[in-house]
Amino acid sequence: MLKKLRDIQWNRVLYFTLFFIGVIVVVVIMTIVGKRDEQQLCKDVKIVIEGTEAFIDQADISKLIEQNYGSFVGKKLNGIPFQRVEKTLKKLPYVSNASIHADMDGTIQINIDQREAVMRIINKNGREFYVDPKGLKIPTTLKYIPHIMVATGNIAEGYNEALDTISTPLVKDLVKVAEFIGKDELWSNQVVQIYVNSDHDIELVPRVGTQQLIVGSADSLEQKFELLKTFYTQIMPKVGINAYGVVNVKYGGQIICEKRGNWSFSEAEIERENPIIVGLDIGTTKICVTVGRRSSGNKIELLGVGKAESAGVSRGVVANIQKTVGSILEAVEIAEAQSNVDIKVVNVGIAGQHIKSIQHRGIFTKTDGDDEIIRRDIERLISDMYKLVLPPGEEIIHVLPQEFTVDNEPGIREPIGMAGRRIEANFHIISGRVTDIKNIKKCIDNSNLEVAELILEPLASSEAVLDEDEKNAGVVLVDIGGGTTDVAIFHEGIIRHTAVIPLGGNIVTEDIRQGCSVLRSQAELLKTRFGSALADENKENEVICVPGLKGREPKEISVKNLAYIIQARMEEIIEHVYYEIKSSGYENKLIGGIVITGGGAQLKHLVQLVEYITGIDCRVGFPNEYLSKNEVLPKPLFEELKSPLYATSIGLLIKGIQSHEEEEDSRREAHAPAKKVQVTMTTKEVSEQQQKEQGLLSWFKRFIKDGNEIDDASFLDKK
Repeated sequence: MLKKLRDIQWNRVLYFTLFFIGVIVVVVIMTIVGKRDEQQLCKDVKIVIEGTEAFIDQADISKLIEQNYGSFVGKKLNGIPFQRVEKTLKKLPYVSNASIHADMDGTIQINIDQREAVMRIINKNGREFYVDPKGLKIPTTLKYIPHIMVATGNIAEGYNEALDTISTPLVKDLVKVAEFIGKDELWSNQVVQIYVNSDHDIELVPRVGTQQLIVGSADSLEQKFELLKTFYTQIMPKVGINAYGVVNVKYGGQIICEKRGNWSFSEAEIERENPIIVGLDIGTTKICVTVGRRSSGNKIELLGVGKAESAGVSRGVVANIQKTVGSILEAVEIAEAQSNVDIKVVNVGIAGQHIKSIQHRGIFTKTDGDDEIIRRDIERLISDMYKLVLPPGEEIIHVLPQEFTVDNEPGIREPIGMAGRRIEANFHIISGRVTDIKNIKKCIDNSNLEVAELILEPLASSEAVLDEDEKNAGVVLVDIGGGTTDVAIFHEGIIRHTAVIPLGGNIVTEDIRQGCSVLRSQAELLKTRFGSALADENKENEVICVPGLKGREPKEISVKNLAYIIQARMEEIIEHVYYEIKSSGYENKLIGGIVITGGGAQLKHLVQLVEYITGIDCRVGFPNEYLSKNEVLPKPLFEELKSPLYATSIGLLIKGIQSHEEEEDSRREAHAPAKKVQVTMTTKEVSEQQQKEQGLLSWFKRFIKDGNEIDDASFLDKK
């Protein structure tokens, strides 16, 4: 018996016993844990979103989960469908991957990886979408706009909001070009947009210069961009920044440069016949500089445009000189780079609530023994009007003749060349506050510029969007800007009434900000993208989702409620306009109706609202009628300039050209030497200080050297 007990391998018995006990313990623990898990509740939900984009935030994920599965907090963990939640999250167009799990303490962890957009596509039908590096389409959203390359033009690729990948070779090439540009600091600064032309070739829109840079396709990109760099470093310094209109590297092994038709700054005859004029629009929302001249077809040829955000202007009046000067300098620098013109003299727009107008009558009697009325006689009569005594603190801006009476013969519109000795005229005199005028001139002086002429902005806008038939028939111009709404009434081709209403698009934005409790930037986007001037034209169930601040719940705003806010303010503005029409006495003489222009004219259904309130026909005025076909500016920029937003800017350029032509006519008639030409006629001379400037703009400017420096005095003597 003892021997048998000794023969037993007790170590094995002990091992198996311990193993058996361990199994029992594990089973018991698992049973306890399982029972606990069945009873354990979710205590919290943590959402972690990875990625540099901000298409979605924690509030979006929380709302989606609650809408589909209810709140997780307080629920049993074993009752939460983790796999289904994962699949739901992965279906979001902005999500590349998603995972969800529960920690031992009852916290649910949700991890989201966002997609990264590399390009924004705007196809030929105006449909917009983003594309990620894998070629997956991503819908655009008001919530977040990434700073990435934009491609426009003849792009047929569509998008139906579903998860989809790009299908056309063209868009695949666009993505490759965008990625290549994004990896190179030089080109990412120089290229501002990609454009697909009618031949479906890819073009690059440069920040500096106005060439069409044609790369064709995405083949041999390194070689093509090296050729473009050769153009900028070796060819451009010799010929000038805008000597060539097209730079074609689509064939990879060569550069094909095409000169710009007949336009060249070295052709003195063209420059002398059609001098270059500059307009400067100091608006509440933007500062815009336009450079151009009269074309051979008697239209306006734009040579350059510079635009900058207006930071120091409020309701059409300069409120901060330093900020306004900074914006002017920025806009001038861009316009100089595009046009290759050294801007020195500008025609400046003026507006604001301080603008007033009066009617006055003047008389002039000839004493020189000559019975023929010449231009100088009319100029003397107008000059006498500038001596009119005004209330303290006011200064005359414009003296506008309406109709003349010659030797008691009334109703004469153009007396020059007629026989007569006594000339009488009715004048529309426009005045402004001296301090506001001085502030504008001080901004110009501090920008190292000179004022050729101060021009009332509604008069400038009328030159851009109205034709002579409308002015003769009777028409009201309503320019709805950011800070003011300008009114000008014409009848029988004569300006009859002007007014400036201190309400504009910015007050509408402020109403939206307060009414919807959103940021000002969000309010501006809501107005421009979804705004309407007629609430009844919008559906009840249309809703816009606006992101909240720092993880807060997003706001849902009804499109119809948004329209009610806009309509209320626009009705007030239109009522003010209608009051000016009635007080002018021309309410029943407006065969041409009302023409609305300016940035506010782009608001949907505004034409219908104007017609409903006033009972007068209305249309939107576009400043494209007087623009000639352009080979200088990039196509997207030229198309943008046809918007009502630029009516004043184009009009200032037109008025400047007209003033110069009238001055030349007067000089030739009097055989007198010319006054100072409004702008410098030579190309830009680069100073030593500009050669030391940093940045891409200065880098390109260094290439431009002019060996034909001609100052104004020498030029005029030769002429």
